[in-house]
Amino acid sequence: MRTRIAASALLFLAACGQAPRAITGQWSLVSHTDGANTINNVDTVLAGHTWRVNGTFTADESDTLALAIAYVQDAHINTDRFFSVNAFVSPFTRESNVLSTVDDQVWNVAWADERLSLRVGTELTLTFEPWTPTPSETLAVTGQVSVPYTGLFEPLVAPRVALVFLLPGAQPGEMRFIVDPRDDLPLAGFGADETQTASYDLSRAEGALGIQRVTYDTAFISIGMVVVYDDRDQNSTLDELFQSCQTANQDCVRGISPVLITYRMGDSTALAASPFSFLLPAWSHAAVATELLPGGGERVGVAPLSTATVPLPIDVWVTFSGPATLPALVLEPAR
Repeated sequence: MRTRIAASALLFLAACGQAPRAITGQWSLVSHTDGANTINNVDTVLAGHTWRVNGTFTADESDTLALAIAYVQDAHINTDRFFSVNAFVSPFTRESNVLSTVDDQVWNVAWADERLSLRVGTELTLTFEPWTPTPSETLAVTGQVSVPYTGLFEPLVAPRVALVFLLPGAQPGEMRFIVDPRDDLPLAGFGADETQTASYDLSRAEGALGIQRVTYDTAFISIGMVVVYDDRDQNSTLDELFQSCQTANQDCVRGISPVLITYRMGDSTALAASPFSFLLPAWSHAAVATELLPGGGERVGVAPLSTATVPLPIDVWVTFSGPATLPALVLEPAR
């Protein structure tokens, strides 16, 4: 039923015969229609399951667009929820009601009242409404941890969940991480067998701490993610993020949230040129995105998710085929 959204998709907006209107700004996803099935940004019962979507479409003054969509399905097989996120960023050019992305895909633009409807192929339609994000120093960071059925499982010694923030390393391209001890919690009643689930709450009640910030000239950002790990040395601390699971007594990262926890304060030329230029002010949720570059090639960036609707659950699935895969984000502020 779901159609993967990618920059290579051909997007159409239902033509209404109106004069071209500006698309610059922020748009929050209202509904997702795939054939005869519609999922809204509130709970929608479909084929015996409860679905909802969350997403944004953004077009900025530099003629770059970003699209991010999260799908949530309750009561999925062997887990309480299914969670999926898709996102991309691309430069575009506009001529009348036609947008062309950097990889020569064509987007036709039109309107229905104040709402913007994007049609992907002949089946998928995404409907957005104008949205002005409200900066907030608080953010819900709650969810569940579960084991999807893969046939692989091994008991965890000491399962924990932590909110981990990424930082630039000593050399260009290197990364490091930091965890506030208050954001590293045990997962009670989880990890003995594959049927167990656990809930956690790492919600934000104040702005990003100084140790969590990455400075881009006069602006700063924070990039966090929820990490589930096996605290094999049982010291109640995540000791290794990038090279975990190497030995029997080394912490092992078993799951990483598909949604980022981000914070932004201010603007700068350096931030505008970075992969993080679309981050919303203050706390927000965001998705890892493939960003197509004007001169060809691509990099890993981020695209915001909407805070205009019910807060997203930040669920984590654990894996036992090796360490969980980290997003290939690189924080490179001016040095």
